[in-house]
Amino acid sequence: MFFSDKFGLERYLHQGQCVDACPEAFYHTNERTCDRCSVNCLLCSSPNHCLQCNSSYYVSDGRCVKLECGEGEVEDPDYDDCMACEEGCRKCVLYNPRHCLSCIEGFYNFQNGCYKNCPAKTYSVEEEMTCAPCEDNCMSCDEHECYWCETDLFLSGKTHPGK
Repeated sequence: MFFSDKFGLERYLHQGQCVDACPEAFYHTNERTCDRCSVNCLLCSSPNHCLQCNSSYYVSDGRCVKLECGEGEVEDPDYDDCMACEEGCRKCVLYNPRHCLSCIEGFYNFQNGCYKNCPAKTYSVEEEMTCAPCEDNCMSCDEHECYWCETDLFLSGKTHPGK
């Protein structure tokens, strides 16, 4: 059975309507109807032959398989693949692999990043594996005192001048 419109153009039957082409996630049958592709499939040529999958899935032997990224990786939705997070990240944010949610052992967490050593103007808090900011105008410190001031400032006792 073929479907044609009042102008004689052949159409496909989709949910009780004649359409020029089947919508996304449907394929053209030999009977000129639109049938649904398999689960998580966006584009297919038959129920068992997917050509493009939904985000977070990839095509394997004509089927859509869930993308599973390992530690230190995040899903790359543009390529249906996994990409590496920034060095030291155990888990990072989709679309921004530099934004770390947690760090691997031996790395310090500071402002959504993971560091082997805490950056300038911070010191390490070993118990929490985080970096904490030094006092204003201090370049190098620990939780108790400043060891090196910014340019043109000098240590005065245990604190900066004017404090």
